[in-house]
Amino acid sequence: MRCEQHRRRRARSRSPACPRDRREHRRPALAFWLDRAGHEVTVVEQAEALREGGQNVDVRGAAREVVARMGLLEAVRGRSTGEVGTRFVDEAGRTVSEFPATPGAGDGPTAELEILRGALSRLLVDACGERVTWRFGDSVAS
Repeated sequence: MRCEQHRRRRARSRSPACPRDRREHRRPALAFWLDRAGHEVTVVEQAEALREGGQNVDVRGAAREVVARMGLLEAVRGRSTGEVGTRFVDEAGRTVSEFPATPGAGDGPTAELEILRGALSRLLVDACGERVTWRFGDSVAS
């Protein structure tokens, strides 16, 4: 049985356990908050390891507030892609149009704070406490 260890561990624990199977950075974010609330958490992932790749994630609005509440805003800034904006140039390399990343600009075309999806997942996983168990290369069966 795939989750037998989880069942035995849960039986010994006084706090509720919550196995979750989600995607990308949502799994570790949920695990972070459940751990912070005092739950024992097991995250089950079919992939053999944490997916370190992925596209950019804009950290603005509600996402910035959540990252700040997690105490990870400076860590995200430290792993930022260094987004400076978007510039369109002509054949000679002259700027035709430009959308600079402006701090606090809100929902413009470019975010002043962005991080690669895999880097965000790694930060979130590393921020989780000792009550979070990561099970890679496994799946939940009913």
